[in-house]
Amino acid sequence: MKSSLLLFLLFFALLTPAAFAATVTPDELQTLQGGTILVKEVPEEVKGYQTFLAHAVIAAPLAKIYKVLIDFSAYPDFMPNVEKVVVRGADQQVARLDYYLGLPMGVKKRYRLKMTYQIAADKAEIGWQLIPWPELSAAETIRDTSGYWRLTPLPGDKTLVEYRVRTDPGDIPFGTGWIVDLQTKGSLPDILESTRKRAIK
Repeated sequence: MKSSLLLFLLFFALLTPAAFAATVTPDELQTLQGGTILVKEVPEEVKGYQTFLAHAVIAAPLAKIYKVLIDFSAYPDFMPNVEKVVVRGADQQVARLDYYLGLPMGVKKRYRLKMTYQIAADKAEIGWQLIPWPELSAAETIRDTSGYWRLTPLPGDKTLVEYRVRTDPGDIPFGTGWIVDLQTKGSLPDILESTRKRAIK
C-alpha cells in the first residue's frame, strides 16, 4: 500500500510543474503523451475575437523546439499557409516580422508582429502581438492577433508545447467566413503537427 502511494506521489511530482505551467490536467497530459493534439476554445467576452488553446507533447528537447520556433524566416518551409516572413529587425529577445499568408481561393493576408522570446532550463516562451502596418488596407490585413508558444520540459527529453492565439480577423466578406476558422481553430492541429515534424526530423 505504501509503495503504491509513493509511486503515485512520484508520478504526480513529475507531472506537476508541466501541468500547472501549461494548464493541462494529468489525464490530459497522459493523452498528449500518446501523440494526440488537444484544442480548446477559450470563452471570449469581446465581440469579434476568438481565443484558442492547443497542446501537444513533442519528443524533442525544449531547446531544440525553441530553436525551430525562433527561426522565423524558415516558417514558410513548414508552417501552414505561411508564404513569407520578412524579419524587419531582431536581437536576442525581440523581433519584428512581416507575415504573408496565402489562404485557399486566392485569399491573401498580411500583418506585422512584434515577437518576444526567452528561454531558461525549465521553460521557454515566444509571444507575439500585432503592431501597425499603416500601408495596408483593412481588407489586406487582420484587425488584431496576439498569443504565445510556451514550452515546458518533460522527462525523457520530451517537451509539453502550449499554443495560445487570440484573433479578431476584422471584416469578413459574405461567403468567406471559413477564413476565420482556417486562421484559428482549424489550423491549430496542423501548426502543432508541423512543428513536431520539424523538431524531430
